[in-house]
Amino acid sequence: MKLTRTPATLCLSLLLPILSACGGGGSSSPTSSNTLNKPEPTPVPSMTYDVRKAVLELYGKPHSWTMKGTACCAGGDVLASLTLQPRPSDGGSLTIGGEEVSGTDITLQLQILLGDTQPSRSTAHLWYSTKGQQMLLNGLVENRMEVLTSQGSLPTSAVPGDSGGNGETATFETTAASPRTISTTSYRWELKNDSSARVLMCLNSVETPDPAYAGSNPALAAKTTRSYCYGLNADSTLSGYVTASQHGYTNLGWDIATQ
Repeated sequence: MKLTRTPATLCLSLLLPILSACGGGGSSSPTSSNTLNKPEPTPVPSMTYDVRKAVLELYGKPHSWTMKGTACCAGGDVLASLTLQPRPSDGGSLTIGGEEVSGTDITLQLQILLGDTQPSRSTAHLWYSTKGQQMLLNGLVENRMEVLTSQGSLPTSAVPGDSGGNGETATFETTAASPRTISTTSYRWELKNDSSARVLMCLNSVETPDPAYAGSNPALAAKTTRSYCYGLNADSTLSGYVTASQHGYTNLGWDIATQ
């Protein structure tokens, strides 16, 4: 892996249920005009979704959502905005495996409606490959570098209930004399129906602190889980509905969604 440009900061399922028709017609009496048994209904095929297409749209086109929800330590509502803005290489480049890849700025801002609390704002930069149609989870968060250690894959045909791995990363502290591992993160995709029969594509992650970093502090050893779920239309494009959650030691726990 060759980095010719240091990337900026990085933070780093479905409407129709599977239907099966069953049953059949009973035979009528020999004297009835309907002397044939009714044929077995043809099962309705399940609708499939292109997860790869949805993810490439997510990070390849501008998006902005306004959301509302709750936070673990707040007594009121939490307002949030999530914005994704693809940008060109602006004179530099990031080369991975001989391919120059594209970048997406991701900004998440949380506003807790309590007193004079200042908004919590986090801007990330995620790199992805349009040629290979695969997310590349490489980036820099302040003094930490998150590096892809295991590549995942995104299916072009999946149904609600399907899930799979989408890569693993290791996060390093880069300002120390000898960079040390802070944590490892496992990424997964999932397709599901929510309680309102929406089709959701969820991009989930579990961050596990390195034992040497956590030491004897049990709080530092706590895992952080994150989940971003995006509503899908029948053609695998984004519907505009989003939910997001984060829980663990690293940041304030919250659950938000578009209204």
